[in-house]
Amino acid sequence: MSDAMQLRAAVERLRRDHAGMTLVDRRRRFAPADLGALIEEARRALAGVPAGPVFLRLSDRAESFARLCGFLAAGLRPVVLPEKIPAAELTALRRAYAVVPYAGEGGLVGPDGAPLAPPAVAAPYCLVIPTSGSTGAARLIAATEEAIGRGVAAIAASQALAAVGSTGLLLPPHYSFALVNQVLWSLTAGARLVLTPGLATPGDTFDILRDEGVEMICMVGRQMRALVRLGFDTAEYALPAVKVLNFAGGPFPFDCHAAIRRIFPHARVMNNYGCTEAFPRVSAREVRAGDEPITNVGTPIATLAVSIHDESGAEVPAGTVGLMRARGASAAMGYLRPDGSVEPFSADGSFPTGDQGMIAADGALHVFGRADQVINVGGERVSLLKIEAVLRLHPRVEDAMVAGVREADGEQWPLGCITGASPPTKAELKAHLTAHLPLAAWPRRIFHVRDWPLLQNGKPDRKRVLDQARAAELPLIWSLNQAV
Repeated sequence: MSDAMQLRAAVERLRRDHAGMTLVDRRRRFAPADLGALIEEARRALAGVPAGPVFLRLSDRAESFARLCGFLAAGLRPVVLPEKIPAAELTALRRAYAVVPYAGEGGLVGPDGAPLAPPAVAAPYCLVIPTSGSTGAARLIAATEEAIGRGVAAIAASQALAAVGSTGLLLPPHYSFALVNQVLWSLTAGARLVLTPGLATPGDTFDILRDEGVEMICMVGRQMRALVRLGFDTAEYALPAVKVLNFAGGPFPFDCHAAIRRIFPHARVMNNYGCTEAFPRVSAREVRAGDEPITNVGTPIATLAVSIHDESGAEVPAGTVGLMRARGASAAMGYLRPDGSVEPFSADGSFPTGDQGMIAADGALHVFGRADQVINVGGERVSLLKIEAVLRLHPRVEDAMVAGVREADGEQWPLGCITGASPPTKAELKAHLTAHLPLAAWPRRIFHVRDWPLLQNGKPDRKRVLDQARAAELPLIWSLNQAV
């Protein structure tokens, strides 16, 4: 593969030179000239529009991708939104950013439906993506073209994508992981981007990936567990052409490691860690075995540095667990303000990742979960993330969530929720926990959930499940006091 280009240069290469990436939308194939024509059509419709921010919904179809590129070619700053964003959420967002027009079928309009031009802004950002709210309330994150270009190149280097020529999209393209690691990488590196129906119709998706010989895929753990549950972890469905398989969006699914090797027998399997503010990767490392520490997320990519701080903000030495901050040349520049300008993350450009972590003596970054996912149980520091990973290792547990409960006297203990058609018995749970965790890390109570409720973005609704468990509204299958 050639070195990555800047976003707008890559778009112009398609639009004017009819050279660069190709795109496959299900079974429709778009050569660079075809994409260039679609991009030019979208650009012409924006002639004379000021170069400001615009809300743009992004779907997993070729026309939507071309429209995104057309906005970039016109000098606009797309604010990427999910295609299926709930109406109430979209309305609230448009009201909060009333000067930012929305790109609808009838053109660029404001919250009242009247035509609205983008505001003229001085900040040099190129693209804006929403954060899921991991570091607080959901916000819009703005990044410059230069930072995005550096990030795409650094991420590709960390994942050894130099010999990779194609990628298949299984996640919605508005996910920061998929948008940067696949969509923008394909655009700037001139790779082939293959759009699929995703796991809504996994049989069709696997056929497309196999027929196209896709070489790189990005996934999240819940997708892998769904494939196992649906029986796609056999040699019949193997994808031997995949060279690099990337996981992010949560802890690496070590409980599925054997299935991963069956489906992707020749792939280098990468565990990626990041947050939207990093646009969006912080570190990556290759996973070679199924029994590696779940906390180890490798070393930061070349363009980012990570530091660990205590609650007062002071930096702590290596080997000490604390709050993680990151900064660097590939990070976003800050939060989008309601007037279209940008609020920097901090005076020095650093930002909190929202996680507790530690830098080991060998330089490896260890992540123990969100700030509320590490609790003190009887004087011992307990990672709720690790408990979740252990519960998922049981053959009758499809997925797990663990939260910390704090009593009125300050005592803390883990509470768990699992899903699966036939949950383990108390005796089986006791044997499993004994084999994998110290007693302080055993959940005091475990509840069973038949199916996870989902948020509008398709992610499990952790808050709803754990609130139901705290209120004892779910079937109790394990109580520590009754099991030991």
